[in-house]
Amino acid sequence: MIDKEAVKRFVRETLGCTCPQEVFQHIDYKSDVSLGDNILLDYEINVGHRLLIFVTEMNEPDLVIKTGA
Repeated sequence: MIDKEAVKRFVRETLGCTCPQEVFQHIDYKSDVSLGDNILLDYEINVGHRLLIFVTEMNEPDLVIKTGA
């Protein structure tokens, strides 16, 4: 089971989302999500049918390609 209050804090504080409160009435998640090509994620979290968050643990975070400013 996912902690919906923790998801709400993450969306508001970490992602900086200023979405209205009603968005948080629907928080759904799936675990062990396959994206194909041998990519397996820990969670897919759907917030208010507006925001989709994918979560995975990385053993080698240096392999992440960072773009943008």
